[in-house]
Amino acid sequence: MDDAMAHKPPFANLLGIEIEHAGRGQARLRLPFRPELRNRRGARATIHGGAIASLIDTAAAVALFSEPIEHGATISMSINYLSAGGERDLLASARVRRRGRTIASINVEVHDEADNLIADAILTFRVA
Repeated sequence: MDDAMAHKPPFANLLGIEIEHAGRGQARLRLPFRPELRNRRGARATIHGGAIASLIDTAAAVALFSEPIEHGATISMSINYLSAGGERDLLASARVRRRGRTIASINVEVHDEADNLIADAILTFRVA
């Protein structure tokens, strides 16, 4: 997990993203709820989509870097926002689906603490 921690970007620290597990091409990260992450939509507070996207991208990178790799960068990210993230912590589970010589594909699911599916995504990374 030390390599994964070393590759967690400073921006993730700004958001408060925590690594709960990383290893063997998988990772589980937590985004603790904070009022600053809200996106008001009517009377209902939700987590801002940009914060969720950052959690997804970070989880994918941590999963990828949990295995030996020199360099990796996101080149594509497709997110399906399926439910509003309320005022709860969000948990992202990432899994490297396939890693070739230059491209890796990673799946990520985001759930809230009540296990409601908030978003899912597939990311493509350029690797070296």
